[in-house]
Amino acid sequence: MADTAQHFSERIRALSPRDRTAVRRLGSVLFSQYGDYGPALDAWLRQPGVQGYVAEIEAAQTIGFVLIATQMPQLHRGHSYVLGIGVERGWQGRGLGRRLLTAAIDNLEQDRHGIEIHRLQLTVASDNLKALGLFRALGFRPVTGTTAAYSGGQQGIAMERPLGAHPSLGSLLTQPGTDPDLLR
Repeated sequence: MADTAQHFSERIRALSPRDRTAVRRLGSVLFSQYGDYGPALDAWLRQPGVQGYVAEIEAAQTIGFVLIATQMPQLHRGHSYVLGIGVERGWQGRGLGRRLLTAAIDNLEQDRHGIEIHRLQLTVASDNLKALGLFRALGFRPVTGTTAAYSGGQQGIAMERPLGAHPSLGSLLTQPGTDPDLLR
């Protein structure tokens, strides 16, 4: 896929209801080593207070996504949570994951006062070194004393990032393939 991927342009846009099937399919494949995420993805994609972005290529094929919860009973007041982020394996290493998460963070930064959110949290498998590097680069830090485990047996690392403490990441959105008008 890497050779053919070079001939397509990708774009990032806000998640819509028509993306549910593609996101569920992609997430189920990408997260399979961590457990059966199909039912969770179905629930998240239908729940109010979950927003996200997708990366797609010219033929409207979804190749990546990020899902963020801003309202869920399990969330502490003022917190939001990265439910999932993934990029199809043949498209990894091109900065799409960074651009997807950056779009979500920038949106939360812009809307954080209206929705009263001041922290973004996530859990990542301790052996997922690429994701750990990405999250650290975008300002996430481990939460001390918090442990998590995936149903696949992996140890999870809880991380969080304050909102409003960093300058906007919007400069990353000017990279080719990201149309800022599509992100609203």
